[in-house]
Amino acid sequence: MTSDVVQCVDDYKWTITPSAGNTGGVVPTYVNGTSNTSMNPQVTFADTGYYDVQLYVDNSSQTQTNTLTKTKYIHVHDPYCTPTVAQLSAGIGISHVVFNTIDNYTKPQAASGYLNFTNNNSLSTTVAVGAAYPLSISRDVNTIFSPINRDVYIDWNEDGYFTGADETVGRDSNSTKETYSTKITVPTTAKIGATVMRIATNLYLYPNVPCGPNQFGEYEDYRVYVTPYNIPPVITLDRKS
Repeated sequence: MTSDVVQCVDDYKWTITPSAGNTGGVVPTYVNGTSNTSMNPQVTFADTGYYDVQLYVDNSSQTQTNTLTKTKYIHVHDPYCTPTVAQLSAGIGISHVVFNTIDNYTKPQAASGYLNFTNNNSLSTTVAVGAAYPLSISRDVNTIFSPINRDVYIDWNEDGYFTGADETVGRDSNSTKETYSTKITVPTTAKIGATVMRIATNLYLYPNVPCGPNQFGEYEDYRVYVTPYNIPPVITLDRKS
C-alpha cells in the first residue's frame, strides 16, 4: 500500500480490519521491516475476505490531521489455480512475451509446463481502465513443426478465476505463425488493483483450459496492476503558413 501524501506529514497510522459481513478475516501481519506507522507498509494476510483500510496522518504538532477510510479496499482470495501440462513438447511453448512494459524471453521454451512470474516485479506492468495496450506472444521459430492454440486471460474482476466476462482477452487458433499480436483494452468494469495475466499454449487439436490440464504446451503468469484512467491527452498544434 502507498500513501500519496508527501508534504507536511510527520506521522502515519494505518488501520486494517475485516469488512462488515466478512466471513473469516484476521488482523494482517506487517512484513519487510514495515509497521502500521510506515508511509508505505507491506502486509500479508492469513485468511481470505474483504478488508477495510483507514489512514490517519498528522504533523508534528498535531495541528493538522486528516483521515481517509476505504471500505472493502483489499480483497484477499484463495491462490490462483496451478495449471498442469500432461506432456512437454519443445515446439509448443512460449519464447517471448511483450505486454506494455513487460518484455520477457523464456529460453528454452516449454522446458516447464508452468512458469509463475507474478512475484517478479520487474516483469509486471501497470495498465489504466479504458486504455489499450499491445500484446505479442512468440514461439521459437526453429521449432515450429505443428500449429498451436494460444489463449490469454486476465482476471479483471480479481476473484481468483479466469472465467468472468471479457477475461479471455486474446485467442490465436490453429496457428503456425511465430508471433501472435493483438491489442488489449482494459474494460471499464475492471477492478482497480493487482491481478494476473495468464498465457496458455496447446497443440492445435486441443483447446486451452485456464487451469489445465492441457495435453501439450506451456503456461506463464504475469502480474498486472490496474489503475484509473490516468493518461493525459496529447494536443498537436499545426502552424499555418
